[in-house]
Amino acid sequence: MENKTIAMYVAQPIQWTDCGVVILTNAASPAKEISHTYTDYREVARAIREMVIRGAPAIGVAAAMGVALGVLHSPAKSVEELRTEFPIICDVIAKTRPTAVDLFLGHRTHESALRELTAKSSDLNKIKQAS
Repeated sequence: MENKTIAMYVAQPIQWTDCGVVILTNAASPAKEISHTYTDYREVARAIREMVIRGAPAIGVAAAMGVALGVLHSPAKSVEELRTEFPIICDVIAKTRPTAVDLFLGHRTHESALRELTAKSSDLNKIKQAS
């Protein structure tokens, strides 16, 4: 008897890509796969709020990616401006689901990483890319 390997496709509910954050919508039927690409943290916040993505872990990942998008595309011209903008980005994401514990884990991780990065470097582009 021949041993055959069968590849199984598993849809990814959320992905970070060069184009942005890709979220698989839960609104479609199981037979239909629809995803949207978000390029701004406010769009990700809206997707979380409107329950485009569901499930505590997926919401936490989406929130973290939303914060990362906010930092990456921040118009800040200095590290100090980025430090000022960062809590605003986090607040927009946090208000989407104020009782979702996983949503806040990403904020704490980003906040810690931002503090560490800015302590080591004042190169804004390097900090944005690392976030």
